[in-house]
Amino acid sequence: MPEQHDGTPPATAATLPAGVGDTAVTVASPDGTDPAPQPVPYTVTAGTVSVPLTVAQYAVVTLSAATA
Repeated sequence: MPEQHDGTPPATAATLPAGVGDTAVTVASPDGTDPAPQPVPYTVTAGTVSVPLTVAQYAVVTLSAATA
């Protein structure tokens, strides 16, 4: 049986290793009109990158990072 969703948008977070800076976050999903990766807003707090998501089916989140 599929997992039930309570209506709260999922969030994705990743902790960056020391010495690594964030550069971009994209999301690809069949939910929109274009399933190609699209840049999305994100926040960085104490080395953790957070991305709010609104997803009906699924999404692929890509975090591009580089050595600071």
